[in-house]
Amino acid sequence: MSFIALLTFIVITFALMVGSAIGMICGEMFGSKFNIDDNKDGGWSWLGGAMNAIVKFTGGDGLDTIAAIPQLQPQSSLQPPTNKVNDYIDSLANDLFDLPHTPSHDIKWEDIDTDNIDSETMNKLYKLYYQKHEHLLQNSSKQAHHKELGGSSDKVKNILKALTDAGVCVNVNNVNNDQSVYVSDPVVYADIGAGDCNTTLEIAKGVSAAKIYNIDVANYCPDVAVINYVDGSIDKIINIPSSSVNIVTMINSLHHMNDSKHKIEEVKRILVPGGVLLIYDHCVSNNEVKQIVKLQHILYYISNLTQSDVILEYNEFKKSLTDYLTYNQLYLFDRDKLDKMLLGSDNSNNQPRLTMLNFENISDKYNTFIATYKKIE
Repeated sequence: MSFIALLTFIVITFALMVGSAIGMICGEMFGSKFNIDDNKDGGWSWLGGAMNAIVKFTGGDGLDTIAAIPQLQPQSSLQPPTNKVNDYIDSLANDLFDLPHTPSHDIKWEDIDTDNIDSETMNKLYKLYYQKHEHLLQNSSKQAHHKELGGSSDKVKNILKALTDAGVCVNVNNVNNDQSVYVSDPVVYADIGAGDCNTTLEIAKGVSAAKIYNIDVANYCPDVAVINYVDGSIDKIINIPSSSVNIVTMINSLHHMNDSKHKIEEVKRILVPGGVLLIYDHCVSNNEVKQIVKLQHILYYISNLTQSDVILEYNEFKKSLTDYLTYNQLYLFDRDKLDKMLLGSDNSNNQPRLTMLNFENISDKYNTFIATYKKIE
């Protein structure tokens, strides 16, 4: 063996000994990523330390620079994917049922079949209902907790602003409108799907309506004498003269109508030329948003059940929620369908038409929008 070969052998042997010693002491620092057996607490990590030491001893930059060896990301940097359904509905459940920010109800909202809720989920929903109802009875604060997302006043404010932008003279918060006014005086106002008429009355006051129509499948505000109830059952002709209404609103009601096309045709008929239609609703673009909107409706319905003075037993609660899901189907639509329904017409029989004035998204979370339209001949 030549002197050079012998010297090389001695250097390599020495490097191996030094590398092994360093690796055994500092293996977790230099070689933990090369641990080939996770159940041995780094028992092989000295090999990584030794290899790393050899490369550095011979002038290299260490094993971290060798492309052939995979570099694993630290576990702490791997973030789970976000789930909009769970995030949004958990937030809503926290608001409606006074839950902590880390929900204790343990419901996987994205897995729920909103058309056929299983018994396990029904039990958890009943627990939400029961706890909220019991809390309200104990604290006698039902009215303080009965609210819509964003508050009714915010919704009315947005609607009145949209009507103002559409050229309607609105008498609220000293708003002065210099645009041309489409409606005449006195104002005739119709709300399709008015429900309890609380929002209807606020809007009627804002537009100084002289006559108010509540068009719904039933009269849910029979004690309000100033409102004229009109039967709005499925596919029924609305009993209001043609070209006699200045303003029509459809507030969170269009997606409940399986005769929406018929209702829009009736709106075109009863509006005066230049009259304004306002729609406040959801525009659904994918299945994730559909699930969010459906679950939103379920939680609001359960929250409304807590307003009664009597706590329902489980079977009564189950029947009530099941009936709601059966008789209150949602007919959600996307933007293309909405535009076709409102603006599309062959006009072969000189049917009234609408033109869009404005379309504004007011909530990305629930894809809520406000749109205004004007009747043209």
